[in-house]
Amino acid sequence: MNCLPARHKLGVLAAVFLLPVAASAAKLSSTGAPMKPPVTSREPALAASRDPLLLLARALSAAPTGGDSTLRVMLAAARKGYYLPAISWSLAQEHWGLARALIRTDPQPLPDWVRLSLALHDHDLSALAVLVAHPHRLPSHGLIRAYVILGNYDRAQYWAFQRLQDHPRDHRLRQQYLEVVSYNASAVTLGTNWLSFSGLQRYVTILKGKIFIGPNWGLLLRSDYNWQTADAASFLTGIPAGEQSAEVGFFLKSPLWQIRAFVGQRDAMRHFLTGDFSGEYSLGDGFSIRSRLGLHQRATQSPALTVAGMKDDARIQLDHSNTDWSESLYAGWTRYEGQDGIPVGTSRFGGVSVNWHHNWGAWGYTIGPFVDVYNVHRAANVTGLLAQVLRLPGRDISNVLAGNYADYGLHFSLGSAKPALNFQWTPYLAVSVYNNTLFGFQYQFSAGLRTAIWGPDALSLSYSQGQGGNALALNQREVNLSYTYYFTP
Repeated sequence: MNCLPARHKLGVLAAVFLLPVAASAAKLSSTGAPMKPPVTSREPALAASRDPLLLLARALSAAPTGGDSTLRVMLAAARKGYYLPAISWSLAQEHWGLARALIRTDPQPLPDWVRLSLALHDHDLSALAVLVAHPHRLPSHGLIRAYVILGNYDRAQYWAFQRLQDHPRDHRLRQQYLEVVSYNASAVTLGTNWLSFSGLQRYVTILKGKIFIGPNWGLLLRSDYNWQTADAASFLTGIPAGEQSAEVGFFLKSPLWQIRAFVGQRDAMRHFLTGDFSGEYSLGDGFSIRSRLGLHQRATQSPALTVAGMKDDARIQLDHSNTDWSESLYAGWTRYEGQDGIPVGTSRFGGVSVNWHHNWGAWGYTIGPFVDVYNVHRAANVTGLLAQVLRLPGRDISNVLAGNYADYGLHFSLGSAKPALNFQWTPYLAVSVYNNTLFGFQYQFSAGLRTAIWGPDALSLSYSQGQGGNALALNQREVNLSYTYYFTP
């Protein structure tokens, strides 16, 4: 039976571990060398093995289940001068202060995996560079993380693939390999999209590319062509049958930060230039900050803005994540206008979300609340190009942009906890239910499948429905089909 709370166990563990340390220090000052505990006939396993981790594994396998039993085993090993089991436990529980105190007093040489754990936690690049010079001494997961932090994605990909040959069922290693490949490989994506939006129908073909030129930088491109039709429910009239856009850009990245920039043009009811700039920086200890600035980007708050409008927007977001929890705090500003440059309104917004992550068998799920608040200032009337595409019964600002509102609700998502490298479908599901202060209950639902076809590629299919894509409580349905091929130039 586990009798002690975790914080009491930590205090007991620290106190009992440091008592033998003090005694050992006293013996060292009087004799000049640490005294080794005598070996008795009742300790044949302890004397027979020089590997404390093996001792701990044997003891735990014979001990009853429970935190107190684990604690007793580690205390017994520590009293005999074997601190490595306790160091391992401290690192696994992220009690870094206790781990360092034990390491400072342990007379035995530190294994490389302990030094690697500390270097990863401290983001010590010089220590990591020394350790990865001998990759065969390091555990797989830490080795891949070390290469990623050092920015050596080629070696991270190489060793992830090599270790997968020896451990094909290591799903965490599979996930690391997939992340490194998707992060480090060039890619071309061809996709199609169908959107049904309150009488507006849009069919889109999409081409995107990411081409590495150097180890940490490369070129970006994206283009799309849209076919569109509208019926009476949309209040739209005289819209063009199609529009197209094309953008080119570049990316720069390091282990701590990354920057992406696009510039291009869009030919819709008017011809205009576009821009999209974003950046992200890791602050350490699970914190990161990201920002984005968009110029003349597509606005989807209403059918009229979708075909005849555009927006400028700025956003900043602070994220924090650990093993089980993630939190986000964000704020931003948006200006809406017609493609002729006549403004229709501005919006300032802010929000917070909290999510709990957990695995349930082969599935991983996320659940948590969120709150978004929007302060919207609208023009009194619709004028210019936006008025031109709206039939008279719908030529009202309320059909273009909503007023002040807030959303508060719950988000839930479910997906595979073990990403697959073989040719099998990996499903996911996401649902948000929330209350909108203007329109009442709303929802957003999405589901999809993803699989590899030939090997270094991905085919994905998704469907979504709900009111989450706009601010007027209009139901949207969307289908996406895309194929991505990864390669190394």
